Amino acid sequence: MPRWPSIVGAAVFAASLAWGQEWKVAYAHAVNRETLVFTDLAFPTAERGIAVGVIRDAQGRDRQAIALLTSDGGAIWNQVTLEEVPLSVFFLDEARGWMVTAQGVWRTQDSGASWTRMSQPPERGKRLR
Repeated sequence: MPRWPSIVGAAVFAASLAWGQEWKVAYAHAVNRETLVFTDLAFPTAERGIAVGVIRDAQGRDRQAIALLTSDGGAIWNQVTLEEVPLSVFFLDEARGWMVTAQGVWRTQDSGASWTRMSQPPERGKRLR
């Protein structure tokens, strides 16, 4: 039966194995006086997903950019540290994706486990490969 990932509030992911009838917390950011804010979510396949965002301190300042990765439809999420705060993500397939930040564009070829900054933006009209 498919899982239905859901964002609950700003710091909890829940997954449902019963078409939304029952929910289980799959990831929670529960650090005192911090907030996890998601900026984008992508599921290139039913099983593989990535949520990107930033952890903010009590004053609302960006403290750490992160990605949460799942390979089982949202039942378990693993945190990856990012170098820049993400604005959005796009995946061509399960492995190849791009992340846009205020400072540039990053590329992954391993489903978001690691990211490489693109040296310069592509010329207008060129494709990202």
